[in-house]
Amino acid sequence: MSPPSAGSVLPVMKADRSDAQNRTTRAMSSGTPIRPIGPFSMRSVGGRSPAALDTKLDGAAMARAARRWRRESVTAVCAYNDEVAIALLMGMRRAGLAAPGDLAVIGTDDIPLAQAADPPLSTIAFDLEKVGRSLADAVVANLSGRKPRLTPASLSPHVIHRAST
Repeated sequence: MSPPSAGSVLPVMKADRSDAQNRTTRAMSSGTPIRPIGPFSMRSVGGRSPAALDTKLDGAAMARAARRWRRESVTAVCAYNDEVAIALLMGMRRAGLAAPGDLAVIGTDDIPLAQAADPPLSTIAFDLEKVGRSLADAVVANLSGRKPRLTPASLSPHVIHRAST
């Protein structure tokens, strides 16, 4: 996949979730600044910030979203998780679109079904044991009056590249 052009956005697609997550999505969509916890940031691509879209996990809704993004020249979607990404792949097939040619798709979590998706889903995976240990250490440090050492590296994200990107 080629890098996004200056006019492209990378939508973040998520399904119906908790109230806090929905508030975050609404804030992102409205341009309200979001303060991540820890030394993390959301980066813009081509001078534009990521966009967010709430949608249902059914094929018709996903097909509408995929068609909309194609009309808007979107080149890639980073989904809320692998389940949403797999539902988007289903919606794309329903809309006559294919990943990665029409729209590249990546999820997060590396669930076992990601490998069986059509096409196999690229995903961002985390070492959950390491993440849990880092978060527990940060809580203990905070309770002990020390500054927690939470860094992006403590989340240990890594991309598993498959055919959807």
